[in-house]
Amino acid sequence: MKMKSGIRILTIALSLLITFSCRNIEKVEEQMHTASGYMEQQPELALELLDSIDCETLSTRKAQARHALLYSMALDKNYIDVTNDSILSPAIKYYKNHGTADDKLLTYYYWGRIAMNAGDYENALKRFISAEQYVNDAHEHVAAARLYKAQMVIYQYSYESSMILEAAQEAASHYLSAKDTTRYINTLNDVVAGHLHRQDTAAARESLNEIKSYWSILTPRQVSNWYSAELFLNEFTGQLNAEEMITEYLAAVPDSSTVRWLSVANAHYYSGEYEKAIDALKEYSKYEKPEAAYYLISGHTNAEIGNYLQAAHSYGQYIELTSEKNGALFESDINFIKERYEAQLRISRNRFILIILALCAMLLFMTSILVMNRIKQVKLELRVIEAEKNAEKIRHDEEMKKTKAEADKYADMYGNALAEIENLNETLQNTALDHTVKMHIVERLNLLNKFIASNMTPYFSKDAANELKQLMNDKKHFIESTRISFLIEHPQFIHYLKKRGLSDSEIGYCCLYAMGLKGKDISSYMGNGHYKLSSMIRKKLSLSEHDTNLDIYLRQILAKIGS
Repeated sequence: MKMKSGIRILTIALSLLITFSCRNIEKVEEQMHTASGYMEQQPELALELLDSIDCETLSTRKAQARHALLYSMALDKNYIDVTNDSILSPAIKYYKNHGTADDKLLTYYYWGRIAMNAGDYENALKRFISAEQYVNDAHEHVAAARLYKAQMVIYQYSYESSMILEAAQEAASHYLSAKDTTRYINTLNDVVAGHLHRQDTAAARESLNEIKSYWSILTPRQVSNWYSAELFLNEFTGQLNAEEMITEYLAAVPDSSTVRWLSVANAHYYSGEYEKAIDALKEYSKYEKPEAAYYLISGHTNAEIGNYLQAAHSYGQYIELTSEKNGALFESDINFIKERYEAQLRISRNRFILIILALCAMLLFMTSILVMNRIKQVKLELRVIEAEKNAEKIRHDEEMKKTKAEADKYADMYGNALAEIENLNETLQNTALDHTVKMHIVERLNLLNKFIASNMTPYFSKDAANELKQLMNDKKHFIESTRISFLIEHPQFIHYLKKRGLSDSEIGYCCLYAMGLKGKDISSYMGNGHYKLSSMIRKKLSLSEHDTNLDIYLRQILAKIGS
């Protein structure tokens, strides 16, 4: 009797424990369901609910994965950037082999977002591409749209214009399917930018007209974005009436903080209204942190009004910002393409295997020989594809190395041009320089600044590089013009140097010293040939290495001989 009584008590206890456990699991699942409902409109409440769940109660891998995914979503929507995948890890492990297409799509998307937060754009894109294979089977149109928007951002960094446009169009299509009108309109602006980037003005106009069809419901910021795009489009088509358009723009968007001032500044610049462009740049700096485009427009505008020091500074900032942005992704471009190709190959291979297995099940004996032959053929095809892929990768790597080397050389030449501008501006401050010498220096400055203003671009240009190389090598003209000016103003000084056997180029070199330049300045300007040439001149002037400095000696001779 006692034994029977004990068994009964144990059975009741176990039943109560199971009942309690089931109720607890149901409560947790209900909390996660509620949090999911809050996610879009009230993400702070969703995060609060998920925080209240005791992770110890998540007894199954499925529940742990669900909580990890929802928690990662809530953090992202509350603008809490996570840079490692420790929180999302249960979802990554579980949804690789389980769950719906929506679960997999969301997991890979937020896994990619984590990589973006960490600045790892290569792995971010790999994860986004992995997520793409689930888009067609998923029901989350908004998640798909965000996936393509994230890809678009990465392609913008690497200047992949065709991919930028493709990603923007996909995002807009999914927002439209989700009936998310606000985000659809915002993404259409990205589509317009993509068309303008490819100089397809007709397609850009079509997308702008689509935005305008929603004019009555546009927010002030969306109206501002429309006018900004309209200004750029009119610039592309040569129909820009900047003053009229900007007046209409500012009347439609009275809140100054909402105006796209860079677009306004750019329109003023291309209309020749340089002072108004400067004013627009000042307005921009009140509300935004200066970016590369700001410094580019600033450089162009200041160069046009003769503010060369400010122009040189702006161009330097532009080069620094674009170099930092492009450098991290320069080596990764081939990997992006490779990952997309391999993802597609895996999908195709999986489908082919399923077909083969189905055929084997139905026609095991009758078609065994055909199947084996087909497998051999496929293996051969895959080997050929792999060989072609490797060959393409080698060719691409060589092209990338060559392009990078040329781009680095181009950047160095730009840097040298900017340095020369700065040196020449400092030389102009010497009040002792005669008018003719100053005119030659100003002529050289104008030539350098006009080149930089007309050729500065985020894209590498071989023609621009060759032009710059020719310009930087044409220092002989500047030195010769300086010699001629001294021949007019100080003929006795030139005659003195001529009698000591100096050539015209050596005399021009001496004139640089005589006009007030220091040895270090001339060395920086002339480059590697400075010391050899200086030694030859000292020898002809019978100056030993222990005698006075060449610049002091020449200025003493000039002062003594005079005109």
